[in-house]
Amino acid sequence: MIDEKDSSSSTLRLLAGEALKNWNTEAVLKLLSDEDYIVRTAAARELHMRDDKEIFPYLAEMVISQKSYEREISAYTLGQLATPKRVYRELSLPILFDLTKDQDSEVRAAAAAAFGHLYFRDMPSSVEHCLIALLDDESIDVRCCVAMSLGSALNVDLAKKALEQLRKDKSTKVKDHAKLGLEILNA
Repeated sequence: MIDEKDSSSSTLRLLAGEALKNWNTEAVLKLLSDEDYIVRTAAARELHMRDDKEIFPYLAEMVISQKSYEREISAYTLGQLATPKRVYRELSLPILFDLTKDQDSEVRAAAAAAFGHLYFRDMPSSVEHCLIALLDDESIDVRCCVAMSLGSALNVDLAKKALEQLRKDKSTKVKDHAKLGLEILNA
């Protein structure tokens, strides 16, 4: 779980986020392995805004971790690394493709969501086809992330067909995400 927001920890998130702005990159990178998802997510959010050269290689190594939460936070971080320039998005692509095949559904979901963040304006067809391959994933969260990311597809006809399939999903949550994906696609 990357970050399940609830009001009981919002102050903690705010404090952690503000404090990390003053930390050096090496120290923030180490927090990505923390067992507390609030700490990991705060560290990832801080790293999103940085483009320090040591971040990408660190994440590229972290994706082979035995700990699924480390692979998940790596996918999440790669999806928005060095915002707004996203200078690592082409290098992140093969890593994220691999993570969509991960045994852990939260890792697959984070990778699917990362595609939507990286390619919100110019999604390559290889990404669109990867997302479509996940339409029947067993995980509701994966299918939700696929629906949202397909809202950024360039091949509108292909994306609409996929999103219409997801609108018929057995999960209401997936149906809602598919509806939103269609709205984004048609905007």
